[in-house]
Amino acid sequence: MSGKQVVIGRETEQAQWETAVAAAAEAGTSVVQEYVDPQTYRLAMCADGVDEPYEVDVAPVLGPLLFGGRPAGVYARFYGDGTSGIVSVFGGSSSDNCVVAV
Repeated sequence: MSGKQVVIGRETEQAQWETAVAAAAEAGTSVVQEYVDPQTYRLAMCADGVDEPYEVDVAPVLGPLLFGGRPAGVYARFYGDGTSGIVSVFGGSSSDNCVVAV
């Protein structure tokens, strides 16, 4: 939810990183993932007051959709200006852009 409690090692001071890793190991409830540089995707968009769609490069954050434990599509959140990072539909780093592929 909005990247709360997420620590990205490459963006963190060494002492803060070591503290976060020690706390995660002690609690035993954390997930560690390899950082992967985001790939951009060319997407046709429409804006308020614009008659024709235009294309923009976005760095989507993908989330699979499951209904009743069955695959049902993919939800993608992104910043309309092409920047990358933790994207949420709620909170300080929110995005009002999303697409759903079924």
